[in-house]
Amino acid sequence: MTAIEQLDDTDFRRYVLDTLYRELGPKGFFRYAQLFLSERGDYTAERQEWVGQMTLEEVQQRVEALQPRATR
Repeated sequence: MTAIEQLDDTDFRRYVLDTLYRELGPKGFFRYAQLFLSERGDYTAERQEWVGQMTLEEVQQRVEALQPRATR
């Protein structure tokens, strides 16, 4: 097992970000961070758009319809 495999998720994330900063430099790292690390949007509003007034049963039916038959 490598040292990376022994890291928990928090330490692994820190290790990756440190590596990116070291390899890309400050400008490159912050450009990367703006593109890939910022969370955008309003989940609640977006969820309302695609779920709307669906009941729990309707959501469950749609999920089940998307699952392959072998996993049902």
